[in-house]
Formats: sequence, structure tokens, C-alpha cells
Amino acid sequence: MVDHDLLFSNPLWGGASTIPSTIIKNITALSGQIAYSAHITENMTILSHKYAQTDNGIIQGLLYVPDLETNDPCNALSKAYIPSKVTRRADLPPTNYNLIAIAPWINPNCTQSYLASARVDPLRGFILYHPDNNTDKPPGANSEEWDLGDGGSWKVTNRYPIYAVSGVVGAEMMQQLHEYSGNVSQVPFGSNITALYDPDPMDYVRIWTEIRVSTPDGLPTMWIFILAVIGVLIFVVAGTSMLMHYITNGMVRRERAMRKLRDRIVVEDSDGESTHGRIHTWSTTVKKKIFRPSTRSLPIAAQERELRSRQSRPLSVTDETRLRMRALAGGGESDDGRSSSNGRPRWKRIAISVFPGFR
Repeated sequence: MVDHDLLFSNPLWGGASTIPSTIIKNITALSGQIAYSAHITENMTILSHKYAQTDNGIIQGLLYVPDLETNDPCNALSKAYIPSKVTRRADLPPTNYNLIAIAPWINPNCTQSYLASARVDPLRGFILYHPDNNTDKPPGANSEEWDLGDGGSWKVTNRYPIYAVSGVVGAEMMQQLHEYSGNVSQVPFGSNITALYDPDPMDYVRIWTEIRVSTPDGLPTMWIFILAVIGVLIFVVAGTSMLMHYITNGMVRRERAMRKLRDRIVVEDSDGESTHGRIHTWSTTVKKKIFRPSTRSLPIAAQERELRSRQSRPLSVTDETRLRMRALAGGGESDDGRSSSNGRPRWKRIAISVFPGFR
């Protein structure tokens, strides 16, 4: 925070009550030896920054103490902390210069009165301090020391930023407001200012305060919001894409399984049709052996007729060869059911042994 002294012209000396006063000189900038100048480098505590209107990170205006109602009991309480002659709203130029108010934090009621009085002025900021001559940095905004008994609504009701400085800094600023409340002949180094700049005796010097607000590093709030929205959209799109991919893969796997099942059914059906006349597997062989029609499942008379018909047929070369080979091997049954030992088929010999009366 920086304080300067500005020399203003007073239009009232010429009788023109409506002519705005103008800044003649920035005395501090020209000569710091004959004017008040303060560079407060300690960190200020921000109590409320919602309505801060800054120009390149600087809140600036003429420093003054707000007026209270004449019947306000805080007038008597404030006399111990505020000098009798201090810069008030009436001591400032009649035009609407930006203003910065300052007041001691005496109690919650008096603080509310000062804050309410400043609402009607073109205020750019309000500075509070505890009148305890403390040099430490004021506590944070959530401290109970700043409780006004309204649940913190005072930070929203007053549409200007509110800051806090230490007790020593606040008392020094209040004393300088007392020193620079009269005309140019009454301020410190008034004779030197008169000799250098030859002002009118009714011109005055007032304190101009600049509060430099540092912006935290990082992206602005709007960009953070935009990035957050973009991130949410990317997450939704990616999640939807993954879900659709999963559902599509499930449908493809199900379709493949159904296609394989249909192919198996078709293959089994074609295998069942092609097994007539040839053997494919062991189970098919068993079935064909079990369910294959055979002459042995016919009645005995029919079997005998079948064998006679086979015996009456002339033997082929292959059958004759087989018959001779089996005869040489010791006898046995030929493929056509004839026996080389006794001329009886084996089935007949088995039937005679099981049924003695069978001939």
C-alpha cells in the first residue's frame, strides 16, 4: 500500500461553487522531503474481495474517514481513536473522485455504522484496524475477531472490498489524515509547498492511497471453469465410447457363438445322413452292429431258406478260395454259412445242441 500527497485547487475561492477542483501537483512524486509518503509493505488481510474493482491490480482513491449520524453513540466512542480534525467527506474535492475509507474497529455496532455510512460514497475500498498498537498481521477473515453478529452477511451487504491492517499502521494513517485536513497553509511543510508551487492559500493537500492487489499465480477462474467443462465432456464421451465398444463386442461374441452352434448342428445332421453305408466313429459302429439287419434276427424257417438259397448259388472264386483255406486250416464255417467238416451250418449245430429235438 502506498500513500501520496496531492495538491488540489479549490474553486470556492473564485466564487464558482460548481467548478470542479483539479489536481495541480503530485507533491510526493516531485519532492518526497516536503510531503507525506508511506510504503506499507506488510501483508494486508483481505476480509472481503468480492466487489474489488481494480485498474491493473491497483485499488486507489482519496483517503478519508466516513461521517456518522449526529445521534450515533459511536461518535463519542470514536473520539479516543479519531482526532477531532481529520479528513472527512466534506474536506475532499466536490467532484466524484474515487475514495478509500478508513475506520477503527471499536465494536461490532460502530463498525456497522461506519460501513453503512460509506455505502453512499464512490468507494473503492475500506480499511479497518484494531486500535491496539499491534504490529502483527491482522488475523484471517474467518477469525472471531471480525464477527459482527450477522453470520458474515456484512461482507456481502457492503459492495466494496474490505481490508485490515495492523493497529500501528492504522493509527499512523489516521494521524496523517489529521495533519492533511486543512488548506495548504495548514498542512506540514505548507510554507515550502507555497514557495515551490505558489498555490492559492485556499488550495489543499490530500492523501491519495493505492492498494496493490496481487493476483495469485495460475489460470483465471473463467479458464479453470472452461477446462473443467472440457474435462467433463471428454470423460463423458470416453465413457460412452468404451460402453458402446463393450456392448458391441458382447454382441459380436454372442453372434459368433450362435453361428458356431448352427454350424455344429448342420455338420451333425450331415454326418447322420452320410453314415448310411460307412462307419465314422466307434459309437456309429456299435449302433450299426446293434441295429444292422441280420439273417439271425429272422425266423428259423426263413433263415434256413436263406441259407439254402445261398448254398444253391455257385461259389465265386473268392468264396471258393476262402473255403479251401479254412478247410486246410482245420475246418470252419465259410462266409456262405456252409461247414467243411460235417456239411451242417454252425447255427444248426448250435440250435441242435440247445434244442435237442430240433432237426
